[in-house]
Amino acid sequence: MQRTISFTALVVLLLVSTALAQRINGRFVTSMYAWQRDDAVGVQNTYVLGYQTVQFDIYQKNISLHTYLQGFNDFGSLTSSGPEVRFYNLYLKASNVANALDLSIGRQSVYAGVGSGTIDGLHSRLQFSDGKVVLVGYAGAVPPLYQKAAVVKNIYKNFMVGGQFITSPFVGSRFGVSFTNRRIEQPSYFAIRRDSLNNALGTFITPDAYSDQLVGIDASYRASGSVSIYGRYEYDLNYKQIARWQIFSRVSITDELALTGEYIRRSPRIPFHSYFSIFPRNS
Repeated sequence: MQRTISFTALVVLLLVSTALAQRINGRFVTSMYAWQRDDAVGVQNTYVLGYQTVQFDIYQKNISLHTYLQGFNDFGSLTSSGPEVRFYNLYLKASNVANALDLSIGRQSVYAGVGSGTIDGLHSRLQFSDGKVVLVGYAGAVPPLYQKAAVVKNIYKNFMVGGQFITSPFVGSRFGVSFTNRRIEQPSYFAIRRDSLNNALGTFITPDAYSDQLVGIDASYRASGSVSIYGRYEYDLNYKQIARWQIFSRVSITDELALTGEYIRRSPRIPFHSYFSIFPRNS
């Protein structure tokens, strides 16, 4: 783990020296914890876990590089596979291109209405009319398990795409429409199945990919700083049912006293084609 972190830090420093960055934000956090457990009668094991978190943001004019990674190692377990590195963020961003476009590429988090998650891909934000109209779009592969420093195979079966339209038609208002489509491939496996003659046969099973397809609408309004209202509606295109609807309001009676009210109703967020989708569930 120490070599991996040192190598990553060296790469970042080389990028800094070549880019002549004007501003650098860096943060290192080292943590470790241990516990002892009786795994069986007369069998006692000690576990020691160590983490090294590295976060770097490097800026040069309207270009920036953002990194957030974590080294992990299990020092106490005999079954440990050795040090691992998890990349949560690693992307390059161009801001305010032509005074209208923000564009980023790499591993990054997405928050756009019904679309939320991490992708290895492209994210764009385009604004018009002095920011009163905004278009957000994203597309990319879903990262592998444990945020490994790799790109998944079969991207056409492991992807996330979507977009959002945001507008502010008048002062204090905001209205958004969003869509997302995410698929995650399930591993294939062999299982025993019976044919039409009731003979047991080994069968290769290829499950359908997990799927999330949602559309959503959200709107908010704030009047003269004393009254604010927020509403949200989401519909699941796979299950053909309402996934969530919500309304929230706040009224300031005085500078020291305010009243809030909120109601949320939502269905369990279970991917389509998941094993758990066969069980009854209630909103």
